[in-house]
Amino acid sequence: MKILHFILFILFILFFLLSACIQLKPKKIPSFPSPVLDKSIFCERIETEDNWAYPAREKAIFIKGKDKRIYSFLSFKNVKEEHFLEWKWYDPQNKIYRSSRRIKIGEEGKYFEKFIAWDNIFLFEEKESGKWKVAVFLDDKILDVIEFEIK
Repeated sequence: MKILHFILFILFILFFLLSACIQLKPKKIPSFPSPVLDKSIFCERIETEDNWAYPAREKAIFIKGKDKRIYSFLSFKNVKEEHFLEWKWYDPQNKIYRSSRRIKIGEEGKYFEKFIAWDNIFLFEEKESGKWKVAVFLDDKILDVIEFEIK
């Protein structure tokens, strides 16, 4: 009887140790969501170099009479297939000031490691001072809400 218990004990230990080495193949290989928002900022202007665009003079406070435009700049990683972006700019009273047209990012059947997009408004003297908001929508779902200030 002791030998049977000993054999069962050894088999249990072996099974326990070997089960740590068994790997079950996943049904589906996990992937990152597409696209991934990498950066969402405001800037004074967009500069281009080597067929790429970069935000220049990032900031969140814009001054009437000094600044001419306010850019909302987005950069994405891992863009698979096509998607649609839209910006909605809200004044300090939370009234919609401007809606952009929907723009397409990505392309059906293609993958982009990086992708950038931007929208802007002009800063005229008559723009209301205070905290403004921009809501960015990706495929009709809210992606980000960011604030800036006009003085």
